[in-house]
Formats: sequence, structure tokens, C-alpha cells
Amino acid sequence: MLHASDLDMAIDLRDNHGYTLAIVRDGNILFKSKEKGILPLYLAFNTAHNYSDACAADKITGKGAAMFIKALGVTDLDTLVISQSAFDYLQASEVVVSYTKLVEYISNRTNDGKCPVETMAENSSDFDMLLYDVKRFLKKLELI
Repeated sequence: MLHASDLDMAIDLRDNHGYTLAIVRDGNILFKSKEKGILPLYLAFNTAHNYSDACAADKITGKGAAMFIKALGVTDLDTLVISQSAFDYLQASEVVVSYTKLVEYISNRTNDGKCPVETMAENSSDFDMLLYDVKRFLKKLELI
């Protein structure tokens, strides 16, 4: 269910205030982050908040991020860039998605291959395994 003002608020936080991820429900900002990559979604997932029926604005959404969005219970997502596999996954999950650019896959930060989290999630439908892999990845990068 689209909550236009909540989605508009999340988009405003992303586009005009420098946040990479914003989650809003009923006019309340539930989560916002300026961190990059999968870290904001991982941090949101590990808070005690209930994100059911919330709206989110993200910068870049690969399949791994899409799996986090679904696991959080977000129902509406606006993203600047989304991979085809993320879009397909969210469509099948009945998450309403709007985007600026649809790409074959999300690139890594050096643009010489796929995003590591996109690769982790590529052939997976098991969120618990993805969560485990993402946690190991973020620890290795010393981000958590």
C-alpha cells in the first residue's frame, strides 16, 4: 500500500539531505543512514524497530538489499538504481518499487565486477544465509 507522504519524506531525506537510506512510516522517520553499501540495511535489520508497512528510499538496490527490504517488511521502495534480479525479487514479494534506472547488475565500487553482496544473493532465496554472509563480509571490512 502506497503511503505517498511517507515515501515523499523518505525520498526527500535521500535526495536533499544526503542519506543513503531512509525508512518512514506514519510521518515518523524510523531509520536513516549516510553509510554506504549494504551496511545501512544491515544496521536497520539489527535494530529493535518494526518496519512493517513502512516506505523506504534507497540509493542503490541489488538483490541482497532487496532481500533485506523484504525481511524488514517495507512495502514501498523508491531507489535510484536497481538491478534486474532485485526488481524481479521485490515484484514477486509484492513490494511496490519505483526507480530511476534499471541495470543488469550492481557493480562493485571499482566498477570492474559485480557488487559482492549482489554476488552473495544471486542464487539465494535463503535470507538467513545471506544475513550470515553479509555479517562476515562487514566484519572483514571492519564496519561492524
